[in-house]
Amino acid sequence: MRIFPNLGRFRVALDSLATLSCRGADRYFQSDAEQHSGVDPRPDSERSDAGFSILQELLVPASAQTGPERPAMVLAGVVVCQDSIMTWANHRSGVLVFLLFTFGLSSIFYFLIIKSGHVGGGGGSYAAGLMWCPGVAALLTCKYLGRGIDSLGWRWGKARYQAACYLIPLGYAIVTYGFVWLTKFGGVPNREFVDGATKDFGLGAMPAWASIALSFLFTATTGVIADCATTLGEEIGWRGFLVPELAKRYSFAGTAVISGVVWAVWHFPILLFADYHAPTPTWYYLPIFVLTLPAISFVWTWMRLRSGSLWTGVILHASHNTFMQQFFQPLTIDNTRTRYVGGEFGAALLVVAILLAAYFWTRRGELKGTVDDQVSLARA
Repeated sequence: MRIFPNLGRFRVALDSLATLSCRGADRYFQSDAEQHSGVDPRPDSERSDAGFSILQELLVPASAQTGPERPAMVLAGVVVCQDSIMTWANHRSGVLVFLLFTFGLSSIFYFLIIKSGHVGGGGGSYAAGLMWCPGVAALLTCKYLGRGIDSLGWRWGKARYQAACYLIPLGYAIVTYGFVWLTKFGGVPNREFVDGATKDFGLGAMPAWASIALSFLFTATTGVIADCATTLGEEIGWRGFLVPELAKRYSFAGTAVISGVVWAVWHFPILLFADYHAPTPTWYYLPIFVLTLPAISFVWTWMRLRSGSLWTGVILHASHNTFMQQFFQPLTIDNTRTRYVGGEFGAALLVVAILLAAYFWTRRGELKGTVDDQVSLARA
């Protein structure tokens, strides 16, 4: 006599319901082709629907039967699959909740920046507040989902990743502006910048090279460190929460592109309605920016997943902002063509970003060893 005549079908139901959440950590990071090889070829939605159908068929007659085995089986099944269902729903809702919090909080600072007409409005406080919105959103999302904030990747990780994250933006800034200077798309040095720096140092008259050297020294040290205070806010959200969350469901390339697109779209209000853009036509700077961020996100994403630390993103971001915006751009003489090639909204950075994306994509295989750590952190 079979005590649990429908146990096999019930196990099919559980397997279908747990498809998205119990598939295995490594499968979150494999390519789409690898994810669907050797498994049920039906889409996840169909498999989930099938699981619910079988479960419903089992549950309904169970309520009408007096045999002791059916209620026990159903109760055990509900207990077993509850965690799978909650985990699946948690994964699906995490990104949406984060984005709602992020754009909801950001709307306050969008309004203030747009009203003032300047990203630097409020003495820079509006921009600083905006940059912290993704971070606050990540913390609120963790609270909403019942996760610990230690899942965001606070550990420092290996120093070589942090050092690389400091040097990479410096390297592509040198390449970008070196190209601009050598091709005469822009001149160097900008005397206004040199004279202003000399005056600020208050050390009296000095050669241009000495003023430039001192400017670089302070930019590369205290400038980067100070900028970490604001980039930390963004990176808690983008790389602390969003990237690991996306990596549960998408390949490395998919995670980098999606997070980069979200990152770009988040800038739209201050790009289109304030002054955070180059003095070029919208039809030029907007596509450049929208393409550059997903490309450069390959660097940010690889470093985050490889190191397990959100601090790689903080340092990358601070190094980029400081070297690009505070040193190389003001050092360069803008001859109207410069803005089309140099800077964050220029074609040169886009080309370099695409080359970096291709390079880090070829190294995606190195991320397989970090899969268990990332999923463990995300579920902590």
